[in-house]
Amino acid sequence: MKVLFLLHSPALSDSVVFAKKVRRMGEIVIDDNREFLKAYSVPRLYNSGIRYRCEPPGIESCVDIPVLLEQGWGDCWHLSCWLVAELRNAGEARAGLHVMFPESQDGMPGGRFFHVAVRRADGRIEDPSIRLGMWSGEARTAREVPPAVQGIQVRRRKL
Repeated sequence: MKVLFLLHSPALSDSVVFAKKVRRMGEIVIDDNREFLKAYSVPRLYNSGIRYRCEPPGIESCVDIPVLLEQGWGDCWHLSCWLVAELRNAGEARAGLHVMFPESQDGMPGGRFFHVAVRRADGRIEDPSIRLGMWSGEARTAREVPPAVQGIQVRRRKL
């Protein structure tokens, strides 16, 4: 089953509102990931073979561990949701998503680029994207639509 959220509200151009939505949708995926990790024998994120890769331009999805294992890669949001699930399952209840808006204006929302990492219970920021290849030169934007969203046609409505 695929569950898709399509959000195109002008309110998303406000970075505070956008970050709140990213965290809320991420919590849904984190919860699913926690259940998956309890039910199945899965390597830890850093031992899984999953690599960092950007999604194609114009697509921003938040996918769970089974999708990541199928496609072999994930972006910052995907990887951070997996790591938070691992940490919470290991007893670090206060681990959560940390949404950042670098100075770049290339992306979303409203022309803003965003990045997701993990805030550990002690306040440290851990970035699984970096550890899994974000700045390695091997990381690249996916050229094809991720399997999780294939076949979904999205048309933008005028507001």
